[in-house]
Amino acid sequence: MTSISLLSILKATILSPLYNYGLINELQCHPLSHIFNQPIFEININNELIAADGTDGTGIKTGDLNLWSNNTLALGAMNGDLVGTSSGACILLPGSTEWQCVFELNFNSEGSISISGISNNSNEPRSLAITGGTRCFEGTAGTIQMTALSYNRQFDAYKYELV
Repeated sequence: MTSISLLSILKATILSPLYNYGLINELQCHPLSHIFNQPIFEININNELIAADGTDGTGIKTGDLNLWSNNTLALGAMNGDLVGTSSGACILLPGSTEWQCVFELNFNSEGSISISGISNNSNEPRSLAITGGTRCFEGTAGTIQMTALSYNRQFDAYKYELV
């Protein structure tokens, strides 16, 4: 038996009860490429920087932690239709301006995707790994391109595109 058919059987076994009891509505599920038919934009308004050395957080230093939750996701433009929220954490890596990030893009009733990778908070696009998903996106893997943007202040918005 191939690994693909084994995976299909495993998914059917796990997901079948969720469909049967209405926890996942199969009709509401769209492929990730359908959700990302246009870029997704996030405005970073609900974040907090926690200083690694316990200071007041002035200046950014190695080990500082940037946490956020419930940042809105908009389709196609900063003021586009709202399609979900983002939550996650990034930690500043030693000797660099790069951040190791783990975060989630939650698409309302469809589920969420988990993303992990290095961000450099510049206008240079970075490829990050899609490491999984929930509900309609269970088992999702791939690559997403993230670009930091300046909206009202330096790098306070992000653009995500499926690669």
